[in-house]
Amino acid sequence: MEILEANDFMKFLEKESFMESKNQNIDWLTKEYLNQKFDCGCGTKHTFTENGTGIIWKEKLSGAWVLTDKNCDYVCYVKGKGIFSSTLKTIYSSNMKSEYEKWKKKNK
Repeated sequence: MEILEANDFMKFLEKESFMESKNQNIDWLTKEYLNQKFDCGCGTKHTFTENGTGIIWKEKLSGAWVLTDKNCDYVCYVKGKGIFSSTLKTIYSSNMKSEYEKWKKKNK
């Protein structure tokens, strides 16, 4: 996992925007990865859950998301791995406290 500055993380997502899904809801592919742990830039592992994890960004037809745990200031770009067993691999993480605060107010 690489920890990026907030600006660099946002630039990465801008480059990936052509693959962004406008539907941030839990779908069949996302459900495949629920309750899996993912590494975070804060130094801990979080569990991807419906109620404890916010989906900030989702890639179309792929197992890639930007996730944030409700109790953490970091966001993580994670990819789903595996065919017979599903695991999450964190590619990038960034401390996005101010962006997270906006999301937290919206999702109380």
